[in-house]
Amino acid sequence: VIAMYGLTGTAAEMVRNEYKKLAERVEEIQRTDEHKTWFFAGNLYRMHSFLFRTLFLSIIFESLIVSVLATALITNFEFENRLHRVAYATKRGRRLLRDKLAASYIIATAVTAFLLFGTLTVYFAVFDYSHLWTSSIGSALNWEYLLPYVPWWKVSFLDYLLLSIGLTFISMLLFTTVVFALSVFVKNNYFTFFLFAAFFAVALLLPRLLPSAFGLKFLAGFTLPQLVMNPHLFFMGSALGPRMVEHYELLTISLWTVMAFGLAWTAWKKFQTSDLH
Repeated sequence: VIAMYGLTGTAAEMVRNEYKKLAERVEEIQRTDEHKTWFFAGNLYRMHSFLFRTLFLSIIFESLIVSVLATALITNFEFENRLHRVAYATKRGRRLLRDKLAASYIIATAVTAFLLFGTLTVYFAVFDYSHLWTSSIGSALNWEYLLPYVPWWKVSFLDYLLLSIGLTFISMLLFTTVVFALSVFVKNNYFTFFLFAAFFAVALLLPRLLPSAFGLKFLAGFTLPQLVMNPHLFFMGSALGPRMVEHYELLTISLWTVMAFGLAWTAWKKFQTSDLH
């Protein structure tokens, strides 16, 4: 990892420390027999990948597309239909934008909940997990590819599922906040959608585009699109690159919460003083 990302100094030492903690975590798993819990045979069935890599990723993309389109429509409705001079001249006026943000959050949450719980209800009706809810997600039987799944903490399958659902909801709300800010600046549904799509693509490609100097390639992995693209590796210390940092998810969510709400606040302040044209 150090060679791959060209890390030196403090960054390289941080990676070494993370791998030391991971080695201690592996010893703990062996000492407590956490790896001996029952699970579907990973290499044969690959149920973890099917649920979290295939289904969860599809749900995330579907939720994201609908949430982006809905948020852009809600935010730009008056501008698209040339009603802005009437709507924003009322007593409620430009404070209407706050209601639009709240409505966007409700839509994003409802769409994500519908897709998640609808899909998972069918999934668990088809596949029997009745004896696996308390099994460790780091079970040796759940070893699918070259590296095993090594969670940073003792996490049962049910805990992992609930944590992944929570992380998905939080990510959708942050994406909605970003789209809301873009909509306020752009004031056009189509431009907002394609601008967000370009932002998402650039964030995914950023680690490949940036040079390895100063650890930029490594730091570029702490983006929200990078986080949601690999739900099967949530909270896994055995993941490569930035994802192997123990608190990768917490750090990424915290960073993007500040950035998303900072962008939304900037858009709100600009809208308060800009001309309605």
